Amino acid sequence: MDLTPSIDSELVRQGLDSLTIRLQLHPEDSRLLEQAAIYSRMLGDLAQAKHWLQQVTPVNLSPAAQEMLRILCGENPGSELDPAETWPSPFLMIEDFLPARDVQLLLQLVQQNREQFKPSTFFRQQDDLYDSSYDSTYRQSSTWHTAELDAVFNTRVQDLFPELQQMLRVPAFDLQRIGKKLLIYEQGDFFAAHHDASHQRQISFGYFLFPGEKAFTQGDFILYDTNRHDGSYLPRQYTRFTCRHNSIVFFPSACWHEVTPLCANQPGASRFAVIGHLASA
Repeated sequence: MDLTPSIDSELVRQGLDSLTIRLQLHPEDSRLLEQAAIYSRMLGDLAQAKHWLQQVTPVNLSPAAQEMLRILCGENPGSELDPAETWPSPFLMIEDFLPARDVQLLLQLVQQNREQFKPSTFFRQQDDLYDSSYDSTYRQSSTWHTAELDAVFNTRVQDLFPELQQMLRVPAFDLQRIGKKLLIYEQGDFFAAHHDASHQRQISFGYFLFPGEKAFTQGDFILYDTNRHDGSYLPRQYTRFTCRHNSIVFFPSACWHEVTPLCANQPGASRFAVIGHLASA
């Protein structure tokens, strides 16, 4: 049985420790450096992953490692990728995304409207139809849809739209709507591996925030290496985001992702999120 990202972190850390020792003996071994970069991004240390890859002469990097380095450096796409292969899922992460006044507004929205949040559902596909379902073995969190998010996010996301289409390797489309909702993750809440490629969704995002000091571990966002041609993904190769306060991650809706179970360090600890989708007609 495949281990989940919540469980295999320690195994990945042990593997990285072993590689680090080997790299002391063979500091220019491109194969070891690429594997160290894979382990680092699986642990959420994206700066270290970029550092490992930058130690390799670019022509000696594998195509997948070249693509990962481009993503980590925030560079525009290079050559076309073979659609039959599975590649690191592209993303754009922005820290300090919102000004302090908007962050405070979101925190107040959550705190003052807790009774409005309902158990989160998800879209389950049956034949060519989708229905909204609740299944606590697949997803646990609380959700609230509110139009008050529009003024905070719409203009900023629309301004980024041309850049997002290019950086995320998403085919050109006319942006028709930006769907958004607020979520609360508390002790044990999670969302199993899934993709968002329904209802004309093309680009997804997750914005993360929490009140006060971080009082939880895990609850991480996992973005799997995905084959967008056949819809498959690699369950043991992914990029981890530790959901830093006031940060946002954009990614293609067709790429598989999940949220690991949140572990509260004190009673009532939680983190909040705004998730959204840029959709075509």
